[in-house]
Amino acid sequence: MVHRPAMDMKEDSVGARAGVQRSREAETSTVSGNRDKDWVPPKDLHWYREHRFLRWILAGADPITVQEVLARIAASDNPRSYEQLLDTVEGYRSGNWVYEWSQEAAKCRAEAKELEDVSHQDARDALLRASLYYTIASYPHLRDDHLALEARVKANQTYRSAGRWFACPLRILEVPYKGHKIIGSLHLPHDDFPPPVVMVCGGGDVLQSGFFHLFDKVLRPAGFAMLTVDMPGVGHSERWPINEDVSRLHQEVLEYLPNCPWVDDKRVAMIGMRMGGNIATRLGYLRPNLLRAVVNIGGPLHQVFVNGDFTSKISPMLKDQIASRLYSDATEMKNFAVKAQTFSLVRQGILSRRSRIPMLAVGMEGDEQFPESDIKLMVHASPNGERIRVERADMIHSMENAFSQSVDWLKAHMK
Repeated sequence: MVHRPAMDMKEDSVGARAGVQRSREAETSTVSGNRDKDWVPPKDLHWYREHRFLRWILAGADPITVQEVLARIAASDNPRSYEQLLDTVEGYRSGNWVYEWSQEAAKCRAEAKELEDVSHQDARDALLRASLYYTIASYPHLRDDHLALEARVKANQTYRSAGRWFACPLRILEVPYKGHKIIGSLHLPHDDFPPPVVMVCGGGDVLQSGFFHLFDKVLRPAGFAMLTVDMPGVGHSERWPINEDVSRLHQEVLEYLPNCPWVDDKRVAMIGMRMGGNIATRLGYLRPNLLRAVVNIGGPLHQVFVNGDFTSKISPMLKDQIASRLYSDATEMKNFAVKAQTFSLVRQGILSRRSRIPMLAVGMEGDEQFPESDIKLMVHASPNGERIRVERADMIHSMENAFSQSVDWLKAHMK
């Protein structure tokens, strides 16, 4: 018989206790308290999570890997919170969403370890994939989802490890705010002189570590630095619930930039996607002295917020996301149609007046979140306001073109 050292036995004991604890953690679809135990999913709904294939692939996920992981989740025989919903397998085990994506991330981390002495570039890319897969494991990033939080912590740690091997090492900004710190990730295209900077803000289901490909493929070649900050209620900014003053964290970071020696604080722009587009547009009005230009990619501004049947159309996952970001409960969510109106930039008296800086609207035909009426309001209210139309037929290629055109447009306004 081979006797193992006491240290190994202790480590196994700790690991076993952690495993038992994780197996008892609530499954994601049950943590929000937005539905009772007898809730029955709509007949045409087979996944709790909305799949963001385009976003994941644009961020660097391998399409085959995505399909393989989803297939493992769908094929699991383990018990589910809702048998009809394939991604609600209970416990941290085979078939559970967090487990399966975390396993894929762990493979990438192991690959990166093997590549460290061979190629820092390849090791970096493996770590970036690992961070992305941990981020998908955490999706849709709800408060009190402890398994997802564990994955999110690993995503951030892995991303910072990859940052050692960026052309210019990743810099983390810590901006003081109400007794805490707003965390931002700063990516520099070079260290020759302070470059112009683009602050990038995603929606409520995106973490700030998910935009490296936008930087590496589009912003860096154009000579722009990229600064990412999580919106309220998400990721590093989870402690601050979202409200009608949705841009307050990004505004604080904008006002801090003169203290940052690595970028040119006189040449700053914003790119916002989905709710991040609302934030960027809002700051274009509130802080035009701090911004040269704003790009809104699919960000709702007015119509979706004043549409009375908005909450009846959204998925269970999105309802949970909204409740989580608002620090709300099921009772308050029933009145969300009223609360939603406070996010309208028209109702706030913002979009109904002229902007002082140029704005670019990037929209897709038939998009209910960023409809034609919102696009026209934004373009007509801005000096040199323009728009880019995204074609549905070839979404990935069309979005890549939209990013490139947006950055070319920014270059013209950042001279």
